[in-house]
Amino acid sequence: MGRLIDETDIENALKVNPCWRTASEFMRLIHGLPSAQQWIPCSERLPETLTRVLVCLEDGFVCIAYLKENYQIKDKKWLIYGADPHIGGHNIIAWQPLPEAYKEVQDD
Repeated sequence: MGRLIDETDIENALKVNPCWRTASEFMRLIHGLPSAQQWIPCSERLPETLTRVLVCLEDGFVCIAYLKENYQIKDKKWLIYGADPHIGGHNIIAWQPLPEAYKEVQDD
C-alpha cells in the first residue's frame, strides 16, 4: 500500500496542474466528506448546466467544474476552474455535488 499524501505533496501538485490550484480551496473538505457522497459516472447522467460540481478526471485528478451549454449547436462542454478553456483533453469520467459549506455550531 502507498503512503498517505501530506501538505508537501499538495503544494507540489499545485505547481504542476492548474486544476489543483482551484482544488486547493476544497482539498480539506474532501477529507471530511460523508461516506454517502458517491461519484456519479458521466455515462449515467450529467449535472445541471452551470452547477459547480467536483469532477474526477481520467488521470485521477479532482477539480471543480461545470457544464456550459452551447444552444447554437445543441452541445454541452465541461469548463474546469483554473484551466484554460481553449485547451482540451480533460477527460472527465465522474462527478458529484460539492459538499455543504462549513457552518459553525453555536453553543447554547
